[in-house]
Amino acid sequence: MSESAKNNVQGALPIDWLDHGAEKVLGADVYLMRAEYVPAPPLPALPPPRPEATRALTTEEYGLTRWMLEHGDEHARSLLPQLERAKATLWRCPCGCASFNIRVDGYPDPGAGFHPVVGFFFGGDQDLHEVFVYEKFGVLGGVEVVRYTGDRSRILPRPEELRPKPNSVG
Repeated sequence: MSESAKNNVQGALPIDWLDHGAEKVLGADVYLMRAEYVPAPPLPALPPPRPEATRALTTEEYGLTRWMLEHGDEHARSLLPQLERAKATLWRCPCGCASFNIRVDGYPDPGAGFHPVVGFFFGGDQDLHEVFVYEKFGVLGGVEVVRYTGDRSRILPRPEELRPKPNSVG
């Protein structure tokens, strides 16, 4: 091995069991290098997330959500005070249904995931739908409209069109 090549192998560790012949084992040049941890430079600071754009709930959105929470169990009713501070996000479901997301002023965005709080069916056998209010870690998260048969509902149902789901409060 040339002298310049040996100088490029800085930090080579001695290998006792190779008996000082580290550069010639089975006809190959072999060196064990000492690994040095060099931390990566810190990442640049990310700007704080922009608050999601919101709008006031429509009369229909507010009325439906209130009616469902009032006709739910004790936990559903406990979310009613949040409804007074709720706004709808500008998000629209890609399928075109009437679902909407809620942000509650004064509460942080709880992130992903949801837990249905209270739900009802509407429509008939040929156009069966479900609508439910959901929460995210105790914060109102939105209203979801689910289609089981027929075309998706592009408009929210009126409270008088709703019927309880079996085994649910309502």
